[in-house]
Amino acid sequence: MADWTYQIIDQSGKERKGNIVAESEAEAKNKLKMDGNMVISLTKATALTKEISYSVGGKVKPRDLDRKILPPVHQYGQCRCYDS
Repeated sequence: MADWTYQIIDQSGKERKGNIVAESEAEAKNKLKMDGNMVISLTKATALTKEISYSVGGKVKPRDLDRKILPPVHQYGQCRCYDS
């Protein structure tokens, strides 16, 4: 099985991008077309071209904005310097 990166126009007319797993290019196109999509482009995915989606949590609340991102400079008697 191989990963394929695609660009399609879905049934509602919106352009979409994503990945699909299939044995061949023909199988990937058939899978996309079976859902009523028009395939614009289809290429074998590589580490540089693969679409990556991720989520890191919910919305940021205003009360969370004042929290420190870095640990304290002096912790357990050791000095941590954050020089550029």
